[in-house]
Amino acid sequence: STTGGWELPWLGPWGDQYELRLSVRGDAYQTDGDPITFGTDGDNSEFRLFPRATLTWSWPLIGDSFGLTPLIEPVVMTTWTPTGLNDPLIPNEDSQDFEFDDTNLFEPDRFPGLDRVEDGAHVAYGLRFGLYGAGQQLNGLFGQSYRFSGENVFGPNSGLDQDLSDYVGRVDLSPDEWLNVRYRFRLDRDTLSLERNELGAAVGPPRVRFDVNYLSLEDDPTADEPREREEVTAGLSIAFSPALAVRAQTRQNLDLGEPVAHSAALVYRNPCLLLVAGIERRYTEDRDAEGGTSVSLRVIFQNLGELSGETSLFGL
Repeated sequence: STTGGWELPWLGPWGDQYELRLSVRGDAYQTDGDPITFGTDGDNSEFRLFPRATLTWSWPLIGDSFGLTPLIEPVVMTTWTPTGLNDPLIPNEDSQDFEFDDTNLFEPDRFPGLDRVEDGAHVAYGLRFGLYGAGQQLNGLFGQSYRFSGENVFGPNSGLDQDLSDYVGRVDLSPDEWLNVRYRFRLDRDTLSLERNELGAAVGPPRVRFDVNYLSLEDDPTADEPREREEVTAGLSIAFSPALAVRAQTRQNLDLGEPVAHSAALVYRNPCLLLVAGIERRYTEDRDAEGGTSVSLRVIFQNLGELSGETSLFGL
């Protein structure tokens, strides 16, 4: 897969901001076996080429009140690409684990990978807000999207399974540098009932940081059948120096009372390089993926690119 593009930002007469992005992406697939039936017969070559145009408008309104800096920023993003881009002969391996939230509301393509494409035209709109002071800040986001055209490629209960999406939002509170609290949510488009609750907190100085995150889903969009999901994730990060740190994390399924995964990682960074070496033990099974232990290595050359690899150690 390769992408080329052009971006043009500019300022409007009232301090409003615009950004126009034009891009073309090309994907090439060579498959062994049948991606539709998952049979072992046959092989296939598929190619996909599509342009995309995206225009984003925002208007940050900043004030000064009682020594604090308030911010209100309406945002609108509209994007277009041709329809009919998801050929069934292209297997979907990297875009199955999808969740609609505040992090991808203003993304032209909300899928996390390349195998599936959000085609057609849609618009996303919302409001960013904040209140900033000396060492303290409160900020958040609330928004929704609407699909004008394109395939309905998102699963049921995903929040994007209809033309008008669910509402998504986030609130961050940092009363001091040693504490950060975040609440993320998704509301049903019709009833405004909570479909997703996520509450997290990070405590401690920068060199020793403990974090915990609670997640509740009314309907799990990644499950074969819609079901509730409730889990908690806890982690600890220790920085031995500005360049070297270690992190350990555990994830527990509260409904079943059993672990989902344990992981640990060693992180090294300098102005030119980021190196992450990790090990993870997973206890869940999903489709043809069994639980097991995997070792991964990521090498990121700042401003140049990334190399990564992973090996699974089943039975350990």
